[in-house]
Amino acid sequence: MGVRSVRDKLLKHLEKLSAEQQERLLAFARSLSRTTDPPRGRSGKGLVSFAGAIEKHEMEAIANAIQEDCERTDASAW
Repeated sequence: MGVRSVRDKLLKHLEKLSAEQQERLLAFARSLSRTTDPPRGRSGKGLVSFAGAIEKHEMEAIANAIQEDCERTDASAW
């Protein structure tokens, strides 16, 4: 589907929306355009010095705890 065709279809549906719905659609479109921007931040090079700071067996214990405890849902807690 060509860009022009998509645009025409969007405009056709846009005309049917209330002003409030158009505002919501605009906010959604803006949020989509922000997600296509490259991520901003710092390089991970500064973290290299932490490599090996946690022992392998400790990392395995952490991974096991996450696997066992974080994937459960306690319905009574809600």
